[in-house]
Parts: sequence; structure tokens; C-alpha cells
Amino acid sequence: MQRRIFLAGMAVVCAAGSTLAQDDVLQTAFENLPERQRHWVQTQLHLMELYAPYDTDGRFGPMTRAALVNAQRLIAERTRGQMSFDLNNPAEAADFLNKMAFEQFMFIYDDGYEG
Repeated sequence: MQRRIFLAGMAVVCAAGSTLAQDDVLQTAFENLPERQRHWVQTQLHLMELYAPYDTDGRFGPMTRAALVNAQRLIAERTRGQMSFDLNNPAEAADFLNKMAFEQFMFIYDDGYEG
């Protein structure tokens, strides 16, 4: 009986560690951006109405993480899956953030009005 409890406990710890390792991919990709781009990513998230603070800090935290995950879902939905990124994959997370930093997802919040 004790062995089952121990093994079940280890499974929970391993699963939690796996989730944290996956989450670190997104954080690492964000923190690898230059500071100015980190601020701009947060500004883009704000313009998408996914990130509440307008005064961006360029730091990765729970609000930035949630907004990035929601942005990825929104973009995939609006493009019918043509622009979908696996945020647990280092290359795809970096690509997503670079595209976000260079305004390639403006279609989410820009109605095309030019003046």
C-alpha cells in the first residue's frame, strides 16, 4: 500500500515538473528578447485586450504568461489554424514572440483604418 502511495506521489511530482519545464520554454523565449521587444510584446497583448496593464514592465510573470497563451489561441482561432504555435516548443515559442514583437498579428486589433 505504501508503495502505491509513493508511486502516485512521484507521478504527481513528475507531472508538475513536466508542466513547469514546458512553461519555462515560454518564459525563456520571452526573456531572450531584447528589453524593448519585451515591452512591445506586452503592448501588443494590451492592444489585443489580453493584458490589462498599459504600463508594460518587460518582465515575465503570470499575467504575461496568461496573455501569451490566450493570444496564441486567439490567433489560431482567427486564422482557422493557419497560424498556430506550440508554445511548449522552443523554436515555435521564439517564432511566435518574434512575430508578436514585429506586429505580425495586428489583424487581431487593427480594423484597417488609415486616418
